[in-house]
Formats: sequence, structure tokens, C-alpha cells
Amino acid sequence: MEFSGSCMDIMSPNYRDRFFRQFDFQGLKALYHIGSNSIFEERSPFFKLFRFLNGDTANLDLSDDELEKVTEQWQASQSWHRPKIDDTPLPITQIAISPTMKCNLSCNYCYNFQELPEAKVRKLPSLESSGIRKILKTLDKLQVDSKVNVAFIGGEPLINIKALERLIRITRRAAATKNIGVKFLATTNGLTLGRPGVLDLVNKYRIGVSVSLDGPREWHNETRHLLNGSDSYDKIMRSVEKFLSGYHSPYKSVRATYRLAPGRLIGTYRHMRDLGFNDIAMGSFEFDNKMLSSDVTQELFQEISTLSREIESDMVS
Repeated sequence: MEFSGSCMDIMSPNYRDRFFRQFDFQGLKALYHIGSNSIFEERSPFFKLFRFLNGDTANLDLSDDELEKVTEQWQASQSWHRPKIDDTPLPITQIAISPTMKCNLSCNYCYNFQELPEAKVRKLPSLESSGIRKILKTLDKLQVDSKVNVAFIGGEPLINIKALERLIRITRRAAATKNIGVKFLATTNGLTLGRPGVLDLVNKYRIGVSVSLDGPREWHNETRHLLNGSDSYDKIMRSVEKFLSGYHSPYKSVRATYRLAPGRLIGTYRHMRDLGFNDIAMGSFEFDNKMLSSDVTQELFQEISTLSREIESDMVS
């Protein structure tokens, strides 16, 4: 489970270790792995083994299979690390391109509309072949890694699949002249996924697709509407189900923006899991914009604790 903020200010001095710190925040005990910036919840086998190895003689209460598995994890953790960032220029590995700012949905929290009024955003010109060539010409002057992910965002990048295929071809040709491997990704609201030609395009170029879906029908329809103002969930799901039945990738990715309300975090996760998604990302508008009260923060920590156990159980089973 990834931890996006800094928790060094709430670290306890207990269990000092080269790789780990234990912290206790308002009753939530967890193990923080420094190298990978990851958290292990108190009830996890990994946390129990850590305490045992640091002198806690309490019964581990682990089966032989659990002990063997978590011991392997422990040994591997010694080499977990994130690359250190210093003054050395890092090669570009990720590129995000918006082929168009046009969109077939109207979401009431749209991040694009925070920069410009909605009417102006929707009228921005789409990217033509000349535009992508200018981007690649600029990148040609920069240090680019031998493998690059090119993500198409928007707007809705799958609105015009003919234009998108043209951009992909140009990018592939440019990358091939530099002996650069390129993988394409696309973030979509899902509404276009069932249209003719979309699945063929995605599978042909092995595009990694991530669907934006905001949880169960009732919660999703609170925030994501069709352009005529009506609910979008059922129409999107018909399109998504048709697409997933023929999608090439074993990774079924989804991203949800949820409200910080009781049960929303874990309820959204369960819904995505039950729909068949196995790569689930979640965030909240309130969290992203630092609209958190102390009560909400405490509630969020407790729900994260419950969610971490459920994810661990899903992985084991």
C-alpha cells in the first residue's frame, strides 16, 4: 500500500532499524518501509514478523505457509528502494499528451476547468499531426530514456480514433529512429470504449487503458454526467463490459475519484474489484485540494487500515 505523504513527524523511536520505522498515529499502528515509501498495517504478518525480529517475544500466530511467505518478503525488503534523486539530470521516461480537450462527459469536479472556464476548454483546438511533430522535435533535444511511456489524456482521447492512430504512428516512427521503445497508455471515461474500431485500435497497438469510474452507480452519477445532464453510469458500463471482454491486457485498470464520506473509500474499492478490475487507483477531490478536517483525517486513516487488510486478504486468496 503506497503512502503519499510524509510521516516522519509521527514516527516513534521504537524499533529503530536501517530499513523500517514503526509509527503510531491516533491509535493506528503501522510499519513504514523507508526505501519504498510503503506501509504495512499492524495486523499484517509482515508487521508481526518485524516486531518478533526486534525482540517482541509474543506468539507470532502465523501458519507455516504464512511464515515462509512473509520471511521471503522480509529478505527481499532489504533491497527495496526508490532511486535517489540528486542534481543529475534524469532521463524522460513518461510523456503525457492531450490529443484533444473535447469530452463527451461533464464532470462537476473536472480538473481542466480549474485552469480555464469550461466553455473555453471545450473549444481548444485538437492536436494535429504537425503538433505532435513539434512535441517530438522538442523532445529530441532532451535526454530521453531507452523506454518511454506515452500517455494520452484529455479531454477524452478516444473520441477521434483515426486522429489518435495517426499520432501513434508518428510517435512510433520517431521513436524507432532513436532506437527508443515506446508503450502507449490512454485514460478514458469509458463512454467510447464500445464504439466500432476502438477495441481493434487498442489491441493493435497494445495500448494500456485506464478507465475513470467513480464507484457504484449512485455515487458515480453524483459527479459524472452526460452532456445533456443525465446519468452516465449505465451507458458507460455497457461500453466498458463490451470492451473488457476482448481487451488484450491482463491488467484491467480503473481510477476513481471518490468523496470523503463514511464508507466511500472501501465501498469504491469493493465495487471496482467486483466489476473485474485488478489495477485499482483511488483519490479524492477533497484530499487533492487539501480540504481535510481533523475528523475526516482520522476517519480516513481508520478506513485505510480496514482497506489494507481487505486488499491483503484479496491478494492471498
